[in-house]
Amino acid sequence: MGNEAEKIFSQFNLNAEDSKKYDVVLGRFNEYFLPKKNVIHERAKFHRREQKEEESVEQYIRALYDLSEYAEFAEKETTIRDRLVLGVVDKELSQKLQLESDLQQAMRIARQHEQVTQQLKEQRQSTSGATASVDSTNRDQKWKFKKHANPRHTGAWNDKKKCTKCGTVNKDSECPAKEKKCHKCQQLSHFARCCNSKTVSRVNAQNETETSESSSKPQEYFIDSVNSDESPWRENLTLCGQQLTFKIDTGADVNVISSKTYHSLKTPHKLKKTKLVLNSPGGRLQVFGQFETKVGDVCLTMFVVKHDTECLLSRKSATEMDFVKRVCDIFSSVKCEPVRIKLKENAVPYSVSAATRVPIPLLGKVEKELKRMKDNGVIEEVKEPTEWVSPMVPVVKPSGDVRICVDLKKLNQNVERERYMIPTVEEKLCTLHWVCTLKIPRLTKRSFLAKLLRHS
Repeated sequence: MGNEAEKIFSQFNLNAEDSKKYDVVLGRFNEYFLPKKNVIHERAKFHRREQKEEESVEQYIRALYDLSEYAEFAEKETTIRDRLVLGVVDKELSQKLQLESDLQQAMRIARQHEQVTQQLKEQRQSTSGATASVDSTNRDQKWKFKKHANPRHTGAWNDKKKCTKCGTVNKDSECPAKEKKCHKCQQLSHFARCCNSKTVSRVNAQNETETSESSSKPQEYFIDSVNSDESPWRENLTLCGQQLTFKIDTGADVNVISSKTYHSLKTPHKLKKTKLVLNSPGGRLQVFGQFETKVGDVCLTMFVVKHDTECLLSRKSATEMDFVKRVCDIFSSVKCEPVRIKLKENAVPYSVSAATRVPIPLLGKVEKELKRMKDNGVIEEVKEPTEWVSPMVPVVKPSGDVRICVDLKKLNQNVERERYMIPTVEEKLCTLHWVCTLKIPRLTKRSFLAKLLRHS
């Protein structure tokens, strides 16, 4: 201590015992050198203190503790908690903290909330960065491909538009699609990917209100042609006094003709405004309107679109005109040798100790299904005693019908198994090299098609 400090210390008039206590001496020096704090001013600073934009929760809590040191609050912890709840920037966090009465618990929740918020922000930045990187790579690859394909046009690349016949950027005189045949419509001077008729290969239609802001879910329709190497199915129909060729499209939900075909009709009907919106992979199709006409005994609703496409007859109209018919069952039964089930020599008969009870809500459906199976010859009613009894379990289908299932685990353990090698797909494909068309049959009740010998 210097001479000035010795003089100041002598002015304290401390007794011999207090002069040797560090806390007492330090307190008297602080009272001498530090000016007396204005408690009202310190409390005002404390209550005006709010969290700054770039300030973390931890920094804000430390600042509140520092400001409360000279405020002389009677309940320091409670006051700091109140200021923390009201001063945080995040209002969602403020609502959560209002449910806590303890300062330590409020501080823990605030720190966890800030940590989770920061982690979510980093995750979003990482995801957006990866997406931007992929987009940038795709753009670079696309630019390199175009630059390699047309090195002569790099100077004025952005000033040219994409050719509507080939889909690339070039001069009309250098179009690669010139005099080339389209594989879609068989016309010349354009590729199939740029064919206008392609845009109607898949169309979904939505009922749209005139304000286009309806909150209800719109009804959707589809025109989805299934293309194959075979010639499409076409029929000649008389529409408005003129014979037109329609393509039978079982994947279409609405009938479509082009505006060019509509204007070529001899006695065209007046178009009505429609709220139908047709969308295709190439974008939204422009619908001029709709009209109703009678072809034979069937009333058809035709939609007129701007795109130059062939006339399409929908699945519903083709069914009403008897062009298409739904066939449920193609084969009544399978003609093959009856199956013989042979039991092992030491087979022990198995029978369930108690019959499984059918739930009362399913009782009617189960009885109906058992009667149907009995009438079709799938099962027979047994009234005499039998050694083999397997449990039955009714399973409810999504359609509401009941499927009768039988647990034959015990029976299968006593059956002599016939060993057959199951052919692989590769083996069968080698024998089908001459096949031109493959169709997938749908077998209903396929497990009941095989007949059993009487003693089996």
